[in-house]
Amino acid sequence: MEGLMEYMVTTRMHYFCALCGDDSKRHFDAIAAIISEQVEERVFSPIHKVVYQVLVPKADSKALRDRLELLQGRKQAYFGINSPSPSGYAAAIAAMTAIDGQSLPSFKRRQLVVACNTIYHVAAVEGLYPSAAMSADDFIPAFIFVVVQCRVEDVLMLKELLVAFPPVSDTGEAAYFVTCLEIAIEYVQSLVLLQELELDGDRPLGVEFSVVAVDEDLRVLVVAAVA
Repeated sequence: MEGLMEYMVTTRMHYFCALCGDDSKRHFDAIAAIISEQVEERVFSPIHKVVYQVLVPKADSKALRDRLELLQGRKQAYFGINSPSPSGYAAAIAAMTAIDGQSLPSFKRRQLVVACNTIYHVAAVEGLYPSAAMSADDFIPAFIFVVVQCRVEDVLMLKELLVAFPPVSDTGEAAYFVTCLEIAIEYVQSLVLLQELELDGDRPLGVEFSVVAVDEDLRVLVVAAVA
């Protein structure tokens, strides 16, 4: 399916841009998104039930679901959120849950972007970081909290679906937020012993994130400290 998308972009993009009368990057990205959606609708939709059956083992999905449920009673401080949201990021949680209402991978990816941007919006409206905008170091713990609290039926399936069916242009904020979803899942999966421990809802997990600039164009999210 990805090959078909690339073929359409390579061989027909000039024609599509000519129809729009504009070959700017803005139109290119819009046309590429339309191509992705149309290919998904014609290729993915007829086989989506089979994809869901084989993409992720049920045992893996259940294991992650169990750990997410175990963490749902934890307070924001537990996830390393230094400035807790009075609303508990309710709007972002609702936006994240709404992903299940989308059918195609591209639609789910778009809703993921909405959910992530809602986290930034909540932080701004509630004045959680008055001296500056919400940083990546602050976003990741908040996003993990939202992933834990949302009601997406199968978070692992969602991640694998977004990775397996990338859009024509897999860059920008959508790609970054998919990476954040991978980080959140890997983080929860790493908490193997939580099922055997009595958890303190106020105790931070002890992991701090930071963004390291490799060069002018590349920044990498890393674990800065583990307590």
